[in-house]
Parts: sequence; structure tokens; C-alpha cells
Amino acid sequence: MPAPTALFHRRLPSEESSHSSGARLSFPTETLLEIVSHLRNSDALATCCRVDKRWGACAAPVLYRRVGTSGALGSVVKAAGVSEDGESGRGVVTFKYPAFVHELSVHRRGKSTASTGLSWGVAPDTYNFEIPDGESMTARQWEQVLRECTKLKSLALHDFDSSSLHLPAQLPSLVLKVLQIHNYTSPSPDTLIPLISTASRTLRTLHLSSPTLSEQSILSILYHTPNLTALHLGASNYATLAAGSEEFIKTIPLICPRITELSLSGCTLLSDASLTTLLSSAIAPSLTYFALQYMPYVSPTTLKLISTSATNLTHLRLCDVAATDRTIADILHGCTRLTSLELHYLNVTNEVLKAIASATTSLRRLDLFECNLVTDLAGLFVHGNGGALAHVSVRWCRNMGLSRLSESPSTHPVLRTLRIDRCDCIHRSDITSLMERMEVGLEVIVVEKGGREEVWGKCGKDGSVKWDDERKV
Repeated sequence: MPAPTALFHRRLPSEESSHSSGARLSFPTETLLEIVSHLRNSDALATCCRVDKRWGACAAPVLYRRVGTSGALGSVVKAAGVSEDGESGRGVVTFKYPAFVHELSVHRRGKSTASTGLSWGVAPDTYNFEIPDGESMTARQWEQVLRECTKLKSLALHDFDSSSLHLPAQLPSLVLKVLQIHNYTSPSPDTLIPLISTASRTLRTLHLSSPTLSEQSILSILYHTPNLTALHLGASNYATLAAGSEEFIKTIPLICPRITELSLSGCTLLSDASLTTLLSSAIAPSLTYFALQYMPYVSPTTLKLISTSATNLTHLRLCDVAATDRTIADILHGCTRLTSLELHYLNVTNEVLKAIASATTSLRRLDLFECNLVTDLAGLFVHGNGGALAHVSVRWCRNMGLSRLSESPSTHPVLRTLRIDRCDCIHRSDITSLMERMEVGLEVIVVEKGGREEVWGKCGKDGSVKWDDERKV
């Protein structure tokens, strides 16, 4: 049984007081902590908060870290003390337990949305609310939120600009580890720099997406992040970012020499020369995560340099780039530590499955999205045993089938999860034949055409195939 957290080092209401309103089960505080730690439903946690003070003290931290869907807002308001200002009609955030908030995501939404107040729970472990257009938080509200959320580790800002992001002149000291700034639409970084510099000592991950910031503005932000280990740079919603020149790419390793995760998306100035500069820099051998997205201007020959320069990669994401079957095969041959490979919108063929199946890497996860020239998933097993692959996801590959399955070996002992999402040429009978060749434990998830139904299949202990058609997306 885990010991109580530091939060409960203070004296909690006694067990006897919890029986004053009637007969209840008497649990030690440690047991209550263990019980609520396994709850994921907001309504259930809110009910625990209303039992008595001791239950509330145990359940409130979990409730604030795991707010569910917006349908549970009523329960959250009652249990957690979140209120709305009825007089002004504006959403007002009132924290009853601000120290429990670890992740905070703030959205500034446009007039076209139906939101008029607070909206909760878009992701697990996230405390999330939305600000309607024209009703931005004041500097005083920002100061209160940032000062009282003493355990805040992750902050995400969506759709702000310099006129709507009213941060206080003197920010409290922050211990942020993750900062996400999505779709920032001002050309000047002056509003962001005070926030970033306040957390510069602890900040490790920065997501920066903006269609308006120049290379010089981005570099001025990065100068305040000397300890950064993960940089995700690009523009939101398939927009482009005028960045990626050779001089810009050359400066990033000098400012942030500790980067091990790098993502570049929609950078229109990224060329063969600038990517070569990046892969020749001091950070290339240290990269464990690398993503290139929406940059069809880089040649396959330059992409091939990944296989010789970033040999310690464990996760590679290539999306809408000019990679070929040969490029992927060379990368698999050179990056032997690769465990996860994502290929999206690539003009690769069945040869890429052959390369994956015969590669001697430790690849465990494969994700194919709209690779419409790949026509036979059975190629993963015909040309080998699928390697070490345990999780395969195939989404929107409209020409994907399983026609050569009969040529594959009898069993594939490693594969554990297969997700087939809107691949019209793969039929239930094909999947059943595949599952019959697998060992016990394989789970297959099929999202039907239109994305409305999700059916699950699993290999039983006796080798039989069991389908559950009742699951919904």
C-alpha cells in the first residue's frame, strides 16, 4: 500500500467524525487514497468529494487532475468549487484547490463557437477551460492563477495573440516543465518572452506553433530556454511557417545544445542544405525523437542522411515528405534502436512493409496513415515474422488489403494490437483469418467506414476468435 502523499502530512478529519452523519464504512486514510487513485470518472470522484471532509480531502486532488467530459460539469462545480459569475454572464475561474492542478490548458475561441462559459475535460490529467472571444482573462486573473497553482508543470495556450494575452507585468516564479503555445497570431514575441524567461530554469519542452513569427522572433524566444530538451516547431492546421533557413537551423544547436526531441512542421524555408546542416550538427547523434511534417521540398537523398547521422533515434515521424521505399529501408538499417515509426501521406509501396518485416531493428510500433500505394498488409508477415512489432495501426489506407495472408507463417507471436481504421479493402473474414494465425492475446480494433462503430476482436485462450460488436467510438 503506498504511503500518503505530502499533501496528507497534515492532520485530516478523524475517522470518528466521518460517522457523525450516519453509518459508513471506516477506512484508513491510506486505503481511501488507494481507492480514489483508481477512479477515472469525474462523477464518481465528485460523489466521493461529497461524502464528508475526509473523503473530500482524498478525492479532490484526483478530481482536479482528471476532469472528465463536459457532461460532468455540474458534478465538478458542486464538488470542486468551480463557479460561474451569473451577474456578468462571463466564465470566472474560482479555484478551491489550485495546488492540485498539474496541467492547465487555456483556449481563446472565436465567435463562431457555441461556448459562452467554461468547458471542461478534453484530455485526462488536464484541468481545462475555455475563454469566449472578447472575454480574455485580465492580468490580475492570470497572476492569481499562476501564483496559486503552485504545482503547475504544464501550461498550454491556444489561439492567443498579443492583444488577448494579458499577462501581468511581474510574473510569479514558475516551475513549468512543458509550455505549449498553439496558433499564436502576432508577429512580435514580446508578450511571450516574460512568461518563458520566468520558467527558463525548469522548462524542458516547448511547443511553438505560429504562422506569423519570423525566424528572428523564434530565436529570441529560444535564447530564454537554455535547458530545453524537446522543441516542437511549426504552424497549426496545415499552415506554413516562414522558418528553416540554413542560418536559422545552424543557430538552434548553439542556443539549445541539450535537445533530444525535435519536430519541424510546415517550415517553408527548410531545404536540403538546411536539413544537411541540422543532421551534421552536434545535436544529431543525441536525437531520440525526430519529426518532419509537411515539407515535400526535401529530397530523398537528404532524408537518407538520417540513417547515418541520427543513429540513436527511437521514434521517427515522417509526414508528407519525399521519402521513398529505399529511404525508409536505409533508415531502418542505420537506426537500429528505432522502436516507433510513423509514416503519414507518403508515396511508399508494399516494399516498405518488406523492409520493415526483414529489418533487424527493435521496432515495436508502426503507424501508417493514408499511404495509399501500400496494398497488402500481409507483407509484414510474408517476408518475415513481423520483426518485433507489437502494435500496428493502419488508418485511411484505402487500398490496403490482406490478399497474401495465406503465404504467411502459421503464427506471429509478438503482435499484440492491430488497429484498422477505415480501410475499405480489409474485410472481417480477412481479419478473422489473421487472428487465427496469432497466439493468444492479440487484440484487433476495427473502425468501420464513417468512423461510427468500433468492433473489437480478441484471440481466446483456446485459440478461438471472439468479436465484440457493441463497442462504440
